[in-house]
Amino acid sequence: MSAAGTVPIKGEAKRRVGWAAVTWMGMALVVVATLGVFVIWHLVRRGRLIRDGQPPPRHIELPELGPSEPQPGSGVAEPPKR
Repeated sequence: MSAAGTVPIKGEAKRRVGWAAVTWMGMALVVVATLGVFVIWHLVRRGRLIRDGQPPPRHIELPELGPSEPQPGSGVAEPPKR
Protein backbone atom coordinates (compact mmCIF):
# COMPACT_ATOMS: atom_id res chain seq x y z
CA MET A 1 0.00 0.00 0.00
CA SER A 2 1.10 3.54 -0.68
CA ALA A 3 1.12 6.41 1.78
CA ALA A 4 -2.39 7.53 0.74
CA GLY A 5 -3.85 4.11 1.49
CA THR A 6 -4.44 3.08 -2.14
CA VAL A 7 -3.05 0.15 -4.07
CA PRO A 8 -0.36 1.23 -6.55
CA ILE A 9 -1.13 0.60 -10.23
CA LYS A 10 1.43 -1.54 -12.08
CA GLY A 11 2.32 -2.34 -15.67
CA GLU A 12 -0.49 -2.69 -18.19
CA ALA A 13 -3.13 -1.25 -15.84
CA LYS A 14 -1.08 1.93 -15.38
CA ARG A 15 -0.83 2.42 -19.14
CA ARG A 16 -4.57 1.82 -19.61
CA VAL A 17 -5.49 4.28 -16.83
CA GLY A 18 -3.15 6.89 -18.34
CA TRP A 19 -4.70 6.38 -21.78
CA ALA A 20 -8.20 6.72 -20.30
CA ALA A 21 -7.23 9.98 -18.54
CA VAL A 22 -5.73 11.40 -21.76
CA THR A 23 -8.87 10.38 -23.68
CA TRP A 24 -11.16 12.08 -21.14
CA MET A 25 -9.07 15.26 -21.19
CA GLY A 26 -9.15 15.29 -24.98
CA MET A 27 -12.91 14.84 -25.01
CA ALA A 28 -13.31 17.66 -22.47
CA LEU A 29 -11.16 19.95 -24.63
CA VAL A 30 -13.27 19.14 -27.71
CA VAL A 31 -16.50 19.83 -25.78
CA VAL A 32 -15.23 23.20 -24.47
CA ALA A 33 -14.01 24.22 -27.94
CA THR A 34 -17.35 23.22 -29.50
CA LEU A 35 -19.28 25.22 -26.92
CA GLY A 36 -17.02 28.21 -27.58
CA VAL A 37 -17.69 27.98 -31.32
CA PHE A 38 -21.45 27.80 -30.68
CA VAL A 39 -21.34 30.84 -28.37
CA ILE A 40 -19.44 32.90 -30.97
CA TRP A 41 -21.79 31.75 -33.74
CA HIS A 42 -24.82 32.66 -31.61
CA LEU A 43 -23.52 36.14 -30.78
CA VAL A 44 -22.69 36.89 -34.43
CA ARG A 45 -26.08 35.62 -35.57
CA ARG A 46 -27.92 37.58 -32.89
CA GLY A 47 -26.00 40.74 -33.77
CA ARG A 48 -26.93 40.37 -37.43
CA LEU A 49 -30.60 39.80 -36.59
CA ILE A 50 -30.67 42.87 -34.34
CA ARG A 51 -28.89 44.98 -36.98
CA ASP A 52 -31.30 43.80 -39.72
CA GLY A 53 -34.29 44.85 -37.62
CA GLN A 54 -33.10 48.44 -37.20
CA PRO A 55 -33.87 51.22 -39.66
CA PRO A 56 -30.94 52.68 -41.62
CA PRO A 57 -29.10 55.52 -39.91
CA ARG A 58 -30.51 59.02 -40.46
CA HIS A 59 -28.43 61.82 -41.87
CA ILE A 60 -28.09 64.60 -39.32
CA GLU A 61 -26.19 67.85 -39.35
CA LEU A 62 -24.65 69.22 -36.19
CA PRO A 63 -24.43 72.97 -35.72
CA GLU A 64 -21.02 74.59 -35.80
CA LEU A 65 -19.69 75.13 -32.30
CA GLY A 66 -17.69 78.21 -31.49
CA PRO A 67 -15.96 79.34 -28.33
CA SER A 68 -18.38 79.81 -25.48
CA GLU A 69 -18.32 81.60 -22.15
CA PRO A 70 -18.63 79.47 -19.01
CA GLN A 71 -21.98 79.78 -17.31
CA PRO A 72 -21.97 81.11 -13.72
CA GLY A 73 -22.29 78.28 -11.22
CA SER A 74 -21.34 75.57 -13.73
CA GLY A 75 -18.26 74.61 -11.73
CA VAL A 76 -15.89 75.59 -14.53
CA ALA A 77 -13.15 77.90 -13.33
CA GLU A 78 -12.37 80.92 -15.45
CA PRO A 79 -8.81 81.22 -16.68
CA PRO A 80 -6.69 83.81 -14.83
CA LYS A 81 -6.69 87.25 -16.42
CA ARG A 82 -3.34 88.73 -17.40
